[in-house]
Amino acid sequence: MRTSELLEVPDWVSRFAVRGFGTLPRQVWLRPAKAKLLLVLDRAAGGRSEFAKTEFRRCLLCSRPMISVEAEAYRKQLESGDRSIPCGRDCARARELRIYAAWAPLSQAQLGSPKAEQTRSTVDFTPSP
Repeated sequence: MRTSELLEVPDWVSRFAVRGFGTLPRQVWLRPAKAKLLLVLDRAAGGRSEFAKTEFRRCLLCSRPMISVEAEAYRKQLESGDRSIPCGRDCARARELRIYAAWAPLSQAQLGSPKAEQTRSTVDFTPSP
């Protein structure tokens, strides 16, 4: 999401930014509910914030974040039923080194929840170019 010039990004937003994705002074990656809240706040202040929807997913093996076409392709591979599909050529190395593990929240899949598939299909709002 990209806020307009009228609203500085509030401090609380950093707590809800999607881990593993960078932020810029007026741009931040948020999940839908928090993006909508920030959008409402900015527009109430007379701003013209912008947002764009994109699919977001983390690799089930190494926790690497994926967005857009890459996330969609990975979801379609997972729908084939094989849950051990690597996200790319560096997946095994990333898993071994735990490169993305620190950024990944403890997923419901790791907790054994039946809602795991729903949480992985979350759509995020992202900054528009």
